[in-house]
Amino acid sequence: MSRLHLWPVLLCALLPLSACKSDVSVGKLESTMSVTPLFADFGRVAVGDIATVDVTVTGQGDAFDILNVQVLNIEGGYIALDTDPLPTVPSDGTGLLTFSYSPTEPGYHYARATISSAADRGNTREVEMTGEAAQPSATLEPGLLDFGRVPAGEVGLGNVTVVNTGTMDLVLDSVHVDHAAFYGDSSLPLDIPAGASETVTLAFSPADDDAINGTATLDFGRWVSFDPIVMRGNDCSVGGSTFDQDADGVSWCADDCDDSRPDVRPGGTEVCDGADNDCNGVVDDGTSCFDDDGDGYTEEEGDCADGDSTVNPGVEEDYGNGIDDDCDGTTDYGDTDTDGDGYAPSAGDCNDANADIHPGATETADGLDNDCDGVTDEGTDAYDDDGDGYTEVAGDCNDTDSAVSPGATETANWLDDDCDGDVDEGTAYADDDGDGFSEAGGDCDDTDASVSPAVLETSGNGIDDDCDGTID
Repeated sequence: MSRLHLWPVLLCALLPLSACKSDVSVGKLESTMSVTPLFADFGRVAVGDIATVDVTVTGQGDAFDILNVQVLNIEGGYIALDTDPLPTVPSDGTGLLTFSYSPTEPGYHYARATISSAADRGNTREVEMTGEAAQPSATLEPGLLDFGRVPAGEVGLGNVTVVNTGTMDLVLDSVHVDHAAFYGDSSLPLDIPAGASETVTLAFSPADDDAINGTATLDFGRWVSFDPIVMRGNDCSVGGSTFDQDADGVSWCADDCDDSRPDVRPGGTEVCDGADNDCNGVVDDGTSCFDDDGDGYTEEEGDCADGDSTVNPGVEEDYGNGIDDDCDGTTDYGDTDTDGDGYAPSAGDCNDANADIHPGATETADGLDNDCDGVTDEGTDAYDDDGDGYTEVAGDCNDTDSAVSPGATETANWLDDDCDGDVDEGTAYADDDGDGFSEAGGDCDDTDASVSPAVLETSGNGIDDDCDGTID
């Protein structure tokens, strides 16, 4: 035995016997326990969701059992221990305790977990736990977007508004559409803080003039969901003022060939402007820049009788017919053309004292038979071309259609039948209350602008605000 180990024995030999007694025995070291963290925060958790945190129990010395974990919910009753059975902490090792937070109502919640073990002579450790439960909730309007008339290759835009009515932030991750003519036009992802609102833009870009219907679904993940947004464009079956964009009394659905110009419509007056003003498929017909008689010359190019293909600057003069055939200003030798219009009375000039009157002249609204055909003012605003009893001067807004006049009854046909400036008013195609929807388009009360498929239902007012067939 070494000297180092002999010194206690020698010391006891020198001291009284009672002084060498001891309660300490030589053996194993006691185990100790530490816990981290002592404060655990679950963070913000949506109502109905579950969050977990891990608490680490660390031992020093010999292995020991965790004997008991008590969770005291101080505010709310949503924090619990998920670990079963309780672990044994190995020698100089760690064990994990998992706690869960599954709130069913919004608010701040608190709990205290007390951990006891066989270590440290039964001493306990406490962990404070907190969590905030947030309620995901939002509204969206409108549920239906009618883009109206959008020409092929162009883009129409429509907006829906999302209001975050809950207590947690929302993120719009994506927009899903079911037709290639529609797409989302907002930058994503889109963050919408609690209590805020954001506008989501949807677009319609058709490849042709066909009516197109589709849906758009906004994806907020698992937090909130909405019914798909119904979208439609170029759909004449649902009515609406957007189809008469130039307010000329003729809708695109009624074959207005340019709904951006009020001077272009069926029954319009053709003028020399390079446009088909009357939508008959012919540009500038009946004007001075159109070759009405098809002889290769217009009036602007010197045709002195553009209603007669045998008269133009390119023909050879016939000196015996009383006509200025070649439009050089000289009529047959020996024949009298008093007014110098190129026609002598022998050639059918019905008024040789007025140069504006002769065969082939342009009829004007002056009460005269300018072209000597026996009819006065035909084809002008002063003539009742369609025989409905009204001229354009008298208010006929389409003098090529006898069903359209100030005395007609308005019908759902996309035309201003009664020429009062409104299309289809009082019919299922008209948006009578100006809310963007006609009765054909789903408006269940077209006398009230606060009722349409685009509004949100108001609880308790006894009205089907959103026209879904269900009141409140």
